[in-house]
Amino acid sequence: MIANRLSILIAERHLKASRISKDTGIARSTLNSITSNTSKMIQLETINTLCQYLNVSPNEFFEFLPFDVEFSPDFTLDNIQTNLNMPNDSYVLNDFTIKGIEIDGFLKQSFIRETTGFRERTFDLTIRQIKDFDYMYLSSEDSLYDTNLEFDVLLGHTKDNDSYTKDLDGFTELWDKELPTSFQSAITNEIMNQTTDLFRSQVIAYLAEQGINDLDQEARKSFANAFKSIHFLFSFSFDNAYKPDVEPASLTISFDSLPF
Repeated sequence: MIANRLSILIAERHLKASRISKDTGIARSTLNSITSNTSKMIQLETINTLCQYLNVSPNEFFEFLPFDVEFSPDFTLDNIQTNLNMPNDSYVLNDFTIKGIEIDGFLKQSFIRETTGFRERTFDLTIRQIKDFDYMYLSSEDSLYDTNLEFDVLLGHTKDNDSYTKDLDGFTELWDKELPTSFQSAITNEIMNQTTDLFRSQVIAYLAEQGINDLDQEARKSFANAFKSIHFLFSFSFDNAYKPDVEPASLTISFDSLPF
């Protein structure tokens, strides 16, 4: 697993991305992608320019671990209580509520050696919503809403205490001892990005199936604005996910009919 140290090198030198972009000609979007370690590939020319600019060697620019860590989420609305009020004459979103969402996550550590071949182990995660989200439309100028959809990333399963006990020692060794800060940052970014993208895509697909694209343009626009306003926030406690008394998850979307 390879990660770059650009964010650390920038912080050590008290530099800003805007200054680096101006001096080197590298686009801000490219720099942001590199610093967050979300870029799958960095051009050699870009690496060369940054190493010269920062006066570091490629060895100082990159970090290497003798294993890979990958994250994949799993979530659908199939087991979520969905309440949808979408009359044919809908003209504006009235209420948008999200409660009790849990998303399964799988963090896989793998490596390959000439002597032992391919090896892997997987840690089960639960990404749990920790605060109800409720958007209520009042008028075009005024709405009551909390734009933050907050999650905590936990270790194990909601209804299975054994998974936490089984994985705790191995996960602690991986996260606290084997992963440098830069790699932890790259993995947490991957968890946040993939979880956010999956949740958004599932909600959009569900509404498309229910016929939201047939509604009035203003109705679709009001929902799109509300959906785009959501800020997905994540904390990473990695506490025990076991919670047998968790309340059922629900998604409520309600539109108002035309006012005439």
